Order: sequence, then C-alpha cells, then structure tokens
Amino acid sequence: MADAPHYDTLREQFSSTPMALNPAELHGVLCALLSFDAETDPEAWLRAALGDSLEMHELDGELRQSLYWLFDWTRDNLSAEDFAFLLLVPDDDAPLTDRLAALVAWSAGFSAGIGQRASDLDLLPPEVGEFVTDLAEVIRADTEVDEADPEAEEQYWELAEYVRLGAMTVFEAMSPAGPPEGAPLH
Repeated sequence: MADAPHYDTLREQFSSTPMALNPAELHGVLCALLSFDAETDPEAWLRAALGDSLEMHELDGELRQSLYWLFDWTRDNLSAEDFAFLLLVPDDDAPLTDRLAALVAWSAGFSAGIGQRASDLDLLPPEVGEFVTDLAEVIRADTEVDEADPEAEEQYWELAEYVRLGAMTVFEAMSPAGPPEGAPLH
C-alpha cells in the first residue's frame, strides 16, 4: 500500500482553489461513499462532496492528480484487511485544536456521505445507525481545548480511535461483500 497522504500538503494544495476544500472532510465523504458502494469513482465522489461548486476543468493538473491519488489510497486503505485504516487528519505534532477541528470535519464529511446514500437511518444495521448518531455528537465537539491539558490529548486519541474503528465497522457492514457470515463487527 502507498504511503499515507500528508494532510498539510493536501490542505496547502486545496487552498489554491476557489472551492472550500477541506482534506479531512473530503476524506470523510469518500470513506462513507466507498462504504456503500465500492464501485464509486473519483468523479462521483467529488460531485457528492462538492456539489454544484465543482467544475472539474477548473482543477489544475497537480490538484486533480492529488485528488485521484487520495481516492486510490483511500479505497485501498479502507479495504485493507490489516485494520490499518487511517483517518486523514493532521500529524501528531500539529496543535491539538487543529487535529480536533480536522476530526470534526472528517466526521461531518462521513455523516454527509452517509446521508447521501441512506435516506432512512432506521433501515441501517444497528451498529451503523448507532455510529451515525454518535458522529452527530463528535461534530458538535468544542474544538477549543487547553493544549497543555494531558487529559485533552488522551480524550482526542480515544475519540479519534472510536471514529476510525466506527468507519471500519460501517465499511464492513455496508460494503457489498459485507462481513463474513457470523463475523463480529467492531
């Protein structure tokens, strides 16, 4: 599997566009869409994430290449069987407030992606519906935290791990292949 994309590099590339592109949010949307349809293509993802603001011809070659690379990496990373799925958020050395804001944005993107694919959350498997409900709480999280508080750092890691495992659970539960019969979900 290729190296993980670097959040700050993508954020810098995205800042040159007239569209409001947030790497974490785009990644969240993509993960949700791939969970419901492994055959999702990059164009469908970008249309779902950006709606009418997307004009593919406006994306310069380097940005378009980065978006397609992010798509391919995410598809491979999400479907890997080694549970090494990664959320696209800033590195560990970034300020906690930045990492938390990106986790909130990722969660909002994932929730939006599920909303585009599931018109009735009550029809989803219980573990998926529960995770979507929990994401609503994550999205409302206060991103202003005391950087010096060791408990805040620990709480961030617990929350990020919960979101990561929840995304993997949704992928396993909703992907066309689904989990093996009788396999426990996370």
